[in-house]
Amino acid sequence: MVTFHEDPDVRGIEWLQAEFEGDIEAGMRLHLTNVIASKDITVFEGDFENPRDDPFRCPPAVSFVGFHRDGGIERARLYFAPRKTTTGEGGEEPGKMTDRPRAALRVS
Repeated sequence: MVTFHEDPDVRGIEWLQAEFEGDIEAGMRLHLTNVIASKDITVFEGDFENPRDDPFRCPPAVSFVGFHRDGGIERARLYFAPRKTTTGEGGEEPGKMTDRPRAALRVS
């Protein structure tokens, strides 16, 4: 089951896999910046590198938290970093963080 905190619709794991595959095909890259692992939890953080022809495809960074059970990840949370505006869209100052909330994705 895949849900977004701001979107009550439930999607299957197939949807998530298709999204990830689409990102890879588009030229997305994830550069790991931190990994922490224990018996029960795995956390990794990374910076996204968007393709030049689609610079806003993904947010600038992600944090993944996986919760282990019976030798595998039973639940996971993805937290996406907010974007900085670059041109002052919407009356915002360039470089200011947007006021959009972080998206949280739940995978169970």
